[in-house]
Amino acid sequence: MTTATCATARNIQCKHIEAEVYFWVNLSPMMLSTESIIGTPTVESDDPLLTFGAVTIISPEQIIYSDDECNIVLTTIEDLQGVYFLVGAGSEGLQTIRLTFEKSSGETDVINLLLRVAA
Repeated sequence: MTTATCATARNIQCKHIEAEVYFWVNLSPMMLSTESIIGTPTVESDDPLLTFGAVTIISPEQIIYSDDECNIVLTTIEDLQGVYFLVGAGSEGLQTIRLTFEKSSGETDVINLLLRVAA
C-alpha cells in the first residue's frame, strides 16, 4: 500500500516548492475495462521549473490513500489503468501538467492534472 498525499478525485495534488512528491493518476474513468495503457506515457508543463521523474505504469493494481476534501479515501488503481511519477521544484501557484498516454485500442489520450505549489 502506498500513500499519496493530497491527491484528489479531480487529479489535484499539493506540494511544497522544495519537496518531491509522487503524483498517482487513476486513468480508468477514461478507459474501457478491456483497455490498458501501453508504450511510454509522457508528462510536460509550461512551468520550466517543474521537474519530472519517469512515468511508471501501475502494475499490479495498487490501493492508495488519497485526500478528498480533507477526508481520507482508499482508492484502487487497476492494473495497467493508471500511472505515477515523481514531481519536484516548480514555480509557486497552480500549475498544469499534461499527461499523454496511449491505450491498447490504439487511441492516444491527454489529461490535464493540477499541481498547487506553495512556498
